[in-house]
Amino acid sequence: MAIIFATAGLTACAPHNGHDAAAHDQEATESSTNAAHDEDSHQGLIVLDRHRAGELGITVSTATRRPFARIIRATGYIEAPNDGQASVAASASGIIDFDATIVEGMQVATGQQLLTINSSQIIGGNANEKAKNDYDIALNEYRRIKDLYEEQLVTRAEYVTAKKAYEDARIAYQPLRTSDSAGRQGVRSPMAGFVKECLVKEGDYVTAGQQLMTIAKSDRLHLVAEVSERYAGELKGVRSANFRTAYSDQTYSTDALDGRLISVGKSVGNTSFHIPVIFSIRNDGSLVEGSYSEVFLMSQSSGNVFTVPKTALIEEEGNYYIYKEVSEGHYKKQMAALGGEDGINVEIVTGLNEGDKVVTTGAYQLKLAASVSVIPPHTHEH
Repeated sequence: MAIIFATAGLTACAPHNGHDAAAHDQEATESSTNAAHDEDSHQGLIVLDRHRAGELGITVSTATRRPFARIIRATGYIEAPNDGQASVAASASGIIDFDATIVEGMQVATGQQLLTINSSQIIGGNANEKAKNDYDIALNEYRRIKDLYEEQLVTRAEYVTAKKAYEDARIAYQPLRTSDSAGRQGVRSPMAGFVKECLVKEGDYVTAGQQLMTIAKSDRLHLVAEVSERYAGELKGVRSANFRTAYSDQTYSTDALDGRLISVGKSVGNTSFHIPVIFSIRNDGSLVEGSYSEVFLMSQSSGNVFTVPKTALIEEEGNYYIYKEVSEGHYKKQMAALGGEDGINVEIVTGLNEGDKVVTTGAYQLKLAASVSVIPPHTHEH
């Protein structure tokens, strides 16, 4: 009887244990499938709340197709226009004495006194005083000869000689009339602008007519682009340009600087194979005359394409990426193939679709934040 009851008990329990094992296997399979789905849906997402994104300067724009101008890349430089500068020359010989500190780049006003030329301390005496004495003597002699000539007491040749000597003395003394009794003469700025170049220093001896400094206007400059001759046929469509100087990462626009196209060269130079394209631009105070520039000439539009600012791009090992906002506060990195650029915006050939939300500023900060904010894969560790 004991053996019969034991056998019946084993038979009753066997189906129950098999059912539990099957149910547990099904649950494990469903759990694994759900975990895989969760991992796929969250893989690589960067999570930032709105407040944190604002602190990092992250902004998002919607991708839309828009006209994008064809770009002609060139080298160039910034220069002052020929009518935008003037030389300051010494009107007398003497020793330089600066009335105030003169440094290149400082602003000056029309008529502002820049320095003084002291003629009393040079060898041979005060040149200004000597010029005045020569003028007074020549003037008196001319008046005497003129009176005698009118009375026909001297010849015409004597009269002409006396008149010429007077005129020569007057011309020599005329620039020195503003000197004071001590032989000091002030030198003033001929126009408003800034000191482009100062060629003398305190205590230098200068002669009359010697260049002392150059004053340049500060309101307008020239952007000169040197374009390869192979683009000669496309230059007729150029109307504006973007450019980036060697000393700054900022990209400027001629349109934003009230720029206008002045001329497009019709021939190449004797020593180069480049065609000059010149724009007049407003100096906003940050442009340095003579600086090298990378120039992007804006030619005819190439149709509607996707573009993003250069600030939206991240480079990793030679590949370029952008960040998309797939939902509020959730960002994902996307590889992008690039087309042309204009110095400010870059054409995106692949990697964007109409309506995508793209991070346009703060991409680098988002990359740094990714190391601590990526949603980890879902696991089932127990």
